[in-house]
Amino acid sequence: MKMAHSVLTPSYQELLLRLLEIDTVSPMETGTLSDLSKANMEFTQAAVALGFEVVTEVIGQDSNKLPASVRRKVQEVGAPFFPNQPSMVLGLGDWRNRERTIMFNFHMDTVGPVLPVKQTTDRIEGRGVVDNKGPGVAVLAAIDRWLAKNDKPQRIGILIQVVGGEEGGAMGTYGTRMLFDQSYYGALNVFVIPSEGQYFDSSTSSMTVEINVDGNSATDDSPSAAVNATLLLSAMATSISKTLAPELEKHQVKMTVAGLHTGSMHNRVYGQGKLLMNFSYRLQKDGQLTEQAFGSAYDQAVTKFVSDFSGIPLFKRTIDQLSTSLTYRWLKKGLPVLDNRDHRLESLLNRAGINRHKHNERTFTCDAMWGQQHDAYSIMYGPGSLEENGAHTADEFISIHELESFSQSIVQLLAQFNHEFTLPERTRVQAKIPTA
Repeated sequence: MKMAHSVLTPSYQELLLRLLEIDTVSPMETGTLSDLSKANMEFTQAAVALGFEVVTEVIGQDSNKLPASVRRKVQEVGAPFFPNQPSMVLGLGDWRNRERTIMFNFHMDTVGPVLPVKQTTDRIEGRGVVDNKGPGVAVLAAIDRWLAKNDKPQRIGILIQVVGGEEGGAMGTYGTRMLFDQSYYGALNVFVIPSEGQYFDSSTSSMTVEINVDGNSATDDSPSAAVNATLLLSAMATSISKTLAPELEKHQVKMTVAGLHTGSMHNRVYGQGKLLMNFSYRLQKDGQLTEQAFGSAYDQAVTKFVSDFSGIPLFKRTIDQLSTSLTYRWLKKGLPVLDNRDHRLESLLNRAGINRHKHNERTFTCDAMWGQQHDAYSIMYGPGSLEENGAHTADEFISIHELESFSQSIVQLLAQFNHEFTLPERTRVQAKIPTA
């Protein structure tokens, strides 16, 4: 039985449940197509009922600007890859006037797998309920309520970006990025992502490197005949981590030693394998520093491996073929970060009861990085927590209370944003806010 809420009404709870039932798992995760277009249509129909127009549908294109991980998946999936993940832009009011426009962005794609959808008195479970379908529906419910309450002429524009291509390492490179490149954004842009009910106006970004071994394999009858990818990648991971971790910590770069895979048989020496390492940074210059530091650490690791295992017959072939079998490549690098301030709009957010996060160091990586624009202010703001609400886990959930509170805050934000443009230019609030 659904609770009666003032903003997130039963009809919007039903919309959310329908969206959760639709498979929108990113092909970046699975290599298979999803029903994201169907979910976009469900949301679009609800928005059109409020007076929104479909401004555009944008479909990604293959390009050398895309991360290597995306281009590899494009080759795997084939021609349907991009058409299967369209991004929609919905507009209401004077959305062509950027100064008077507020934009909301949420991604419809999810990680896998699809989860059973469950609802109790004040809790909804399902894949994407917190990341990111639930917050997206909560925004639409808030707009509905604000329109119903607004007894003054609309002086503002509202855009909603409903995007694909965020999950699975896509990072918005063929979704949100394209919408910003085509100027579908406002003076204030709200990336509706779980942020514990406070907003961040900075993000991190990430870069991923893949270390590969491509040599010959062998059985346990002649282990010395193989290039031992397991030994080599393990040694590289250990050496690089010991060298890089202390240096990157000085620059607040988070290093993740991720998957290492060669094989699973006990009686085989695997000659092929790969190791993934990920680096999260808050400043562009730290991303550049990380790339340079990794190159140096990689060279040191190779030298150390030769030193440690030279003279051992079992690993002679591994060392002899090191220069041809061991390589690395960046799957993604050079991505931007969000790092912006705007005194006037921060004051407006404050008047709406929306506050900057007290722990800015807890910001994270998402497609808000594309919101870094010279003529706009972008924030990450949404209900719940990626960690506490189990995003990307089998236990993903959100309380209806959290969604309701978030919806109410968006109603207040819309009221304040609209009020800003009912005032004469000379009386608009230009509050000074500390930059520290």
